[in-house]
Amino acid sequence: MNCKCQAYACREYITTKKQLQQFLKLTSWLMERGSFILEQDLSKIPDVYFKIFKCSSCGETFLLDFQSNPLSVGSFGLKPKITSQYLIKLDQYCQKRLIKELSRSKNDREGICGEMVYYDCYFDAEKIKKRFNLPKTITYFEYDGKMAGQESGFIDENTNDAILGSHPIYGKRRNLIKLE
Repeated sequence: MNCKCQAYACREYITTKKQLQQFLKLTSWLMERGSFILEQDLSKIPDVYFKIFKCSSCGETFLLDFQSNPLSVGSFGLKPKITSQYLIKLDQYCQKRLIKELSRSKNDREGICGEMVYYDCYFDAEKIKKRFNLPKTITYFEYDGKMAGQESGFIDENTNDAILGSHPIYGKRRNLIKLE
């Protein structure tokens, strides 16, 4: 997709009220320009923000969520479309750990369209499999592309959803967070 809204597709974490104000200004500006349409505002309680926006050009859906209390974290970005009941949990785990989301895009293989999310981390495959009780339909792979790319991650063979990170060798070298 080549829509301008893709500039906001990667999830950005909101950890302060100042950052929240910046994203509220951004979404207001996008609505004023006609780029975004506010679909739902579920912000019923003071200091709790949950807004759903739609891109007026391509129809993609974006979320802004934040709770104002000392320990809360919110985010703004493309609404997740992962349907794998197992990888949804891993995706949420990455978000709760505030792992930077590098990209979120369609993963189309043999007519099965899933979602592929890259995080700036690497995985301890065995510990993740145990933690999330992953079935055999969730496969782990490592690609050590000496020429291009080096990644690892989990793919659901049924939904074609994928949660990916750096290859462990390169993740360690770059001092990335190891998810266990």
